Formats: sequence, structure tokens, C-alpha cells
Amino acid sequence: MKNEIVKSAGMIIFRRRYDEIQFLLLFQSDSQTWSFPKGRVEAGEDELNTAKREVWEEIMQRPQPLDDFKAELTYPISQERVKTVVLFLAESADEKITIQESELSDFMWVRADEAVQMLQHNEYAEILQQAELRIMQEFLKG
Repeated sequence: MKNEIVKSAGMIIFRRRYDEIQFLLLFQSDSQTWSFPKGRVEAGEDELNTAKREVWEEIMQRPQPLDDFKAELTYPISQERVKTVVLFLAESADEKITIQESELSDFMWVRADEAVQMLQHNEYAEILQQAELRIMQEFLKG
């Protein structure tokens, strides 16, 4: 039997605070897991537009993603279904986070090492390492 692929897109949202980089994690009420703002790609939507829509729906922000960062991970969600998640990287546009309470119950700003411990899939460690390197490059430019 062929696996069904479920595709989601979202953003790794970061901010600079107290000489460190912090990443935003959201607590998903249904799955009881921490994750980045993300959701299912809808018909006629590309990955970036899905990511922007999902961030707006989940935290009411419209951050502008960094141009050259795109990460992808794939993992099984059941015996017949595989999930592919595409993530873009964006700096928080605003101090205020308003979470969508129908799907989310909490949020936290954490360092990359803390995020790796909280996230469900091991592949996030490498993705967060790549994100931190990209953020450092951006700051060196500016």
C-alpha cells in the first residue's frame, strides 16, 4: 500500500533578546506537543503562502521570511501516512503574540538547545542549527 503524503508549511520565528537568539514554540492542544507555527498546504496554495497564512492564523503576525532559508523534514504520522513539513525562517515582527486558542494553549520563547529538547522529532536539531547559522550571517551583514 502506498503512503499518503500530508504536506504542511510554516515558519521558524526568532527574536533577538539579551544577546541570544530565541525561537517561538507553540503548544498544540490536540497533539499535546510543541511545534513551530505551521499547517496544511491547501489546494492552490504554495508553501510560502501557506506558511504566511498559518503564522497569521496562529499568532497574528506577518513576519517577512529571510530569502534563502527553507528546511524540510519528513516523518511518519501513521502506518499509511507520512508528513512533510517545509519551514521558512523569519524574525518576529512584533512583541505581541496572540495565539489561536482553538488550536493552541501556550507559547514560549526558547534557545535552540531548549527547543530541540521540546520538539518531537530529532531532525529539528539540525534544522535549528542551520537556522542559527543563517541568522548569524544576517546579523553580520547588517
